[in-house]
Formats: sequence, structure tokens, C-alpha cells
Amino acid sequence: MMRLLTILVLFCAVCFAGCSKGEDGPIKAYEAATLEAGKGLGDIVLGMKLKAFVDKFGTGKVAYLAGDGEAIELNFAGEEVSFLFPIVGECWKKMPQAAWRVHAKHDLMKWMEITPDCESIGLSSISVKEGGFYKGQTDKGVKMGDTAMTSYQHGRMYDPRPQQQMLAGMSPQNPDMWLEYMDGIMFYYTASSPNDLESTQIRRMTIFKVD
Repeated sequence: MMRLLTILVLFCAVCFAGCSKGEDGPIKAYEAATLEAGKGLGDIVLGMKLKAFVDKFGTGKVAYLAGDGEAIELNFAGEEVSFLFPIVGECWKKMPQAAWRVHAKHDLMKWMEITPDCESIGLSSISVKEGGFYKGQTDKGVKMGDTAMTSYQHGRMYDPRPQQQMLAGMSPQNPDMWLEYMDGIMFYYTASSPNDLESTQIRRMTIFKVD
């Protein structure tokens, strides 16, 4: 994971220089939706196709990410909620890299028009972070600001996850402590006192597809 984060840092200027804003619009209705491990945020389910997502919610703030793979990330609510669509399959095979990097960053709709095979890439990860937007909880009742111990309700942990994958919301600014569960959820947390789980606070929650 550290290698992926390091690579993402190198691409940070590219991502943010190429971001484009869209209206948060319908996403606001999901501020209290249940974040279900390995499944989705309310009725926004993992596996949802990019074109269907954009038709319903808009593009938000678009970022192109590269590291151990390449992906389009759509960010809403001041980047407090993020949706990741990996570039795979026919989209990856048919898109000339130079062309899709330019159009994806600056005009996602044009990018999909140029490469219709990319309309069907699927949502693989959703991430929410602390701030004013997300007020919901996970399917096991874990909320932002809870202690890391509450996340134990999600069952068995990865130690480590057997295959690294790009996830929504990955950033060098994330806390450097996290717990990752086999049902498809990850919790980033901080601690005001080392080795004191009672002092921990969950700052970001990310779900992902489980193979």
C-alpha cells in the first residue's frame, strides 16, 4: 500500500490540475445512507457502471489516478465522498493513453464519447471521510468518530490483504493507521495516545469489492 501511496503522490499535481467540478446534486441525499461493507452506499452499489453513475449523479470533481493500476475517481461534497472506477478490460485495451488521459481529466463526458467501451467500467470502491457531509454508519453500526474498537464488529481482518488494489480516497493525508476487514471495508483512524485504543477516532471509512 505504501508503494501505491508513494506513486499517487507523484501524480498529485496531474490529478488536481486536471480536475473538473460538477454539481453535488443528488449525492447530498446519501449523507445518512448506510455504508455496507463490500456492497455499496445506500442504493449506489459496487459494480455500477460509470455511464449510469454519471447520468444519475454527474461527474463531481474528476481525478485521474495512476499507481498499481489506473483509475478515474469522482469526488463530491468537497472531496468528502469518493467513487473509484478502475480502467480495465476493453476500456484499457482500446483507449490510446495520451488521448484518454487528457480527456478524462478535463472532460469526462467527451472521454466516454470517444471511447464508449469505457462507459461500462465498474465502481469498485467508495470512501467517505470526516467533515460536514457523511452522517451515516456502516451496516454494523460503526460511525465516523467512533473508536477503532467498534470496527471489530465487521469480523475477520486481513493481515495483510492478499492482493493490493487501488481504493477510493487514498491520499498521503490519510491517517497512517488503519484496519481492513474481509467483508470489504477499511477504517482509517488516529490516536491521541499511542497504544491506547480508547483514544482512537475513525476518520475515514472505505468499502471495496471482495473477490
